[in-house]
Amino acid sequence: MVIELCGKCVTPNWTKFLCCSLNTSKLGIVKPLLTQKLQRFVYVHTKRLTTTTRTNRSIKHQDEKIPDDCYTDHNIYPLNLIDDNRNKSWERAFIQLRRQKEGLLRKKDDCPDDPPSNGQDNIHSIASKQDDDHSMSDFERLTTPTMNNEQLKIISEQIVKLVESQLKERLNPKCSVCVFGSAINGLWTDASDLDICVQIPNVTSRSATIRNLRRIAFLLEPLAPARGFENRFTAKIPLLHWKNERPNKRAGHPIIQALKTSIDISVNNVLAISNSALIGTYVACDHRVRNLILAIKLWARARDLNDRSKGTLGSFALSIMAIHFLQRCNPPILVSIQDLAIADNEIPRYVSGIDVRFTTDLNRINEELQWLTKGERNKSNVIQLLQEFFYYFGWTFTKNTQTPICIRSVDFQYMDTQLTFPHRTTGFDMDEKFMHVDNPFEIGIDVANISFHQRNRLITEIRRAHKILKAGGKYQDILQD
Repeated sequence: MVIELCGKCVTPNWTKFLCCSLNTSKLGIVKPLLTQKLQRFVYVHTKRLTTTTRTNRSIKHQDEKIPDDCYTDHNIYPLNLIDDNRNKSWERAFIQLRRQKEGLLRKKDDCPDDPPSNGQDNIHSIASKQDDDHSMSDFERLTTPTMNNEQLKIISEQIVKLVESQLKERLNPKCSVCVFGSAINGLWTDASDLDICVQIPNVTSRSATIRNLRRIAFLLEPLAPARGFENRFTAKIPLLHWKNERPNKRAGHPIIQALKTSIDISVNNVLAISNSALIGTYVACDHRVRNLILAIKLWARARDLNDRSKGTLGSFALSIMAIHFLQRCNPPILVSIQDLAIADNEIPRYVSGIDVRFTTDLNRINEELQWLTKGERNKSNVIQLLQEFFYYFGWTFTKNTQTPICIRSVDFQYMDTQLTFPHRTTGFDMDEKFMHVDNPFEIGIDVANISFHQRNRLITEIRRAHKILKAGGKYQDILQD
């Protein structure tokens, strides 16, 4: 039985149900929802969103590298929307649609009491997810950048070219500059910093790195007199934090002056470039990866848990923890792309003597995931995954603190040897290792470095967030006191 629905009664969740259960011709009622400014959309109807057949692992696929403007698979978005000209910018328009849906919906009492059922998705369960959508609306406003990928790429290239020309002329003619971090891994928000790595030959010691950073600050200061440099030389990786902090009317270069975000400059931090590419590949595998990582980062920042100088978690460690969880949820959402590269005998790629190979072939990654899950797709939304994440690290993981948090296969016997605490003179059980977040490339290196005295507060905050979400609280509730 099909119930006629008015346009005001249609929500993104309703349209997802309609697309799966009704004919494409029945979807004319949602056409008013499909025009955003000059962007127009068309219907893409699929009978199944996932396959249940076991993948033939012997089939060889062509190596399909991930493009810079990779985007979420449209098959898992409500209405399966894709833009007419294939310019891959429909996701931002869809987010704008969700922000405006409050003005398009009728009150809940005006909707049909008995929505249709097709045996695949229960409309009552879909309606129960409306609170999750509302709780994530503010989150989307915080994490949706004002610059799209193309604009970010253009301004990043301009800044790199400007800084590189300045340093080649006055610092070292053989130096080079490149961007890493959130600007290339898909985790960019308006609150992100632009990470720049300056590669200088024959600079290996920490003292030489700091000396070159001081020289870089002196050379770049005329480009933007309104910006100030903050030395962060005591960090594990010394860097310069270049931000707007001093009012100054002197003219500077328009590209640097117009940038509204801070710039972090490091020297010969080449492994960070590989780390960013690794995280970016995981982000490209599923749209929920980005949303979950950003949700965790915002929570950690709001609860004062995202400051390595205070003995808490860094952003890279939080990303590794999220990927680790998504590899172990049921059914898993991610596979280890490093293990996959080794299993497929891909050619090793060495950076500073460390093998940094991982698979970037999306077809091969999806094939492995299909084989691992036997065609069963994880349908949890971000709020549900966030709740499960907090439960995993608040209760499940703490039962076995001897196990490091890894996103690749490692020799745990080797890890235990590396992480043994031989002394017990402090009164604490120092043999109990807590939340060692293993570097994905440098095995045995902890990227979290959590202070032992921060352990109880971290567990308390994680369990508090889980209890709030389990009780029906919104995402904003876990950010507040």
